[in-house]
Amino acid sequence: MEEARASAEDQEQRFRRDLRMRKLLLPVLLGLLAAGWLLYRDLQKVRFEQAADDRGGYTWVDRNGNNLPDLGDPAEFVATEDGSGNYRRMTAREVLGSIDWTWASTWWIVLAVIFTAFRDLGYIYRIRTL
Repeated sequence: MEEARASAEDQEQRFRRDLRMRKLLLPVLLGLLAAGWLLYRDLQKVRFEQAADDRGGYTWVDRNGNNLPDLGDPAEFVATEDGSGNYRRMTAREVLGSIDWTWASTWWIVLAVIFTAFRDLGYIYRIRTL
């Protein structure tokens, strides 16, 4: 019994010795950099949204002949000279900026985060008990 406990303590000491902060931080930093770059790249993409007031500045031209506007393809939209198009050119950042945030939307986001935390705690409990 003593030998098993000593062996377990030796294994734990070897594990802690081999586990360095540098080995942990490098993958975390690489992951954060990759996620940040992907988010930045996606927020800069240009999309076309339908303008309700017919003053969008762009009109749709069906270049591929499928009768469906591809809102992510700038080749299918042409700028109008008088600004009277029915499509507006926007980035994802501009779309997010145009959202009207209220206390209700904040409440639902907080509630979603809380339920996600409870789900994760449930997973942890399930893994530890099995």
